[in-house]
Amino acid sequence: MRPAVTNLLSVAPLTMLILGANIALYVVSAVQSGNLGEISTSVLWDFGASCRECLWEGEWLRLIAPIFLHGGLPHILLNSVSLWYLGPSAEVYFGTYNYGTLYVVSGIAGFCFSQIFGGNLAIGASCSLFGILGAALMAKVQACPVPLKAWRNSEVRALAYFLLFYLAIGFVGLLGNVDNWGHLGGLLAGVALGGLFELWRRRRHISYGLGITALLLCAAVVCAARWPVYNPYYHVHMAVVAEEDKRAVDAASEWKAAQDWAKTWGSERSVALLLAAHEAGIWTVQDARTYGYRYILHYLHAPRYRVL
Repeated sequence: MRPAVTNLLSVAPLTMLILGANIALYVVSAVQSGNLGEISTSVLWDFGASCRECLWEGEWLRLIAPIFLHGGLPHILLNSVSLWYLGPSAEVYFGTYNYGTLYVVSGIAGFCFSQIFGGNLAIGASCSLFGILGAALMAKVQACPVPLKAWRNSEVRALAYFLLFYLAIGFVGLLGNVDNWGHLGGLLAGVALGGLFELWRRRRHISYGLGITALLLCAAVVCAARWPVYNPYYHVHMAVVAEEDKRAVDAASEWKAAQDWAKTWGSERSVALLLAAHEAGIWTVQDARTYGYRYILHYLHAPRYRVL
């Protein structure tokens, strides 16, 4: 039986605050959309949804704001119920400050993974929820007398199977339009932080080095999402932004980098098509910010543009 709401406010105040913020933002975005059941993409974009091209330009808020945004009534209901059941026990166990760190960092890591490997507009608390589950898994593992043999523990196996099951059905598409890369990133961050917090609790003297390592790994993931120099479309975008700002030398350098990386990944045709179409005035930097390069390329591959 769940404790009364007043008790939850006293033992898990941050969880209740996050839950309230999620619901409040959903109501505001629903009013802006004029639809209670589904939030329009334009409203989500304006409210700070995770957008790869905007992140490339340094809009850091788009790594945090999406954690508190939801796209429809089923989405907010599912995540709210999950937070209601998972959050209080995690906050009590890890402590409010560690729990807050876990929630936010898992969300950020999830959206970084989403933009590194996916690149679609993304929102939702599920990255953070997977982080909570990952941290709970590590807590159960390290609670075993012999952590290396934790697989023999029925609770560890049950939680691991649960996580693997939901990741698997998401990647095969049975759950519909799901940000699987975001879930995976949140889970990995939760596992790392959960393990760190447990070591801090049990063997404080060996956790500082691991803490520094965890921070460096998180920083590396954020940098890979913000400055993906290995991605030819990143350089295409930076070239177009430089052209818009009338920085001709920087634009030429970025176009050259885009072509070089395109050779590495075998995407020369796509980069050449983007360049020709941009020079023809078919797409602009605002189109890239709003729709992304996947949509632009899909649009450019229509028969009427095949001559480019």
